[in-house]
Amino acid sequence: MEVVTSSLHVDDAAAAVVAPLGWRAVVWNVEDDDPAAGTEWVSGFAAAVDGPVPRVKQGGDPGRPVSNRPVRVLGFARRWSTWRTGFACL
Repeated sequence: MEVVTSSLHVDDAAAAVVAPLGWRAVVWNVEDDDPAAGTEWVSGFAAAVDGPVPRVKQGGDPGRPVSNRPVRVLGFARRWSTWRTGFACL
């Protein structure tokens, strides 16, 4: 099974800390809209920074699904909604 990770840009993480200050007190998850396995995002990152593509092995815990729907309903939007849009700006 392949490890799937969700990325979050530091600016979006900071916004995610401030945005819920007026919301009800619960745990809010803010994640990448396009979680990806390392075998996919590592090569995307290497291409974005003009670096060599390292060899990536498959394996590990697949993670758990997380939805951004609850925070979207309250109006929160990230500047970089996926790792792809974030890497494109590097």
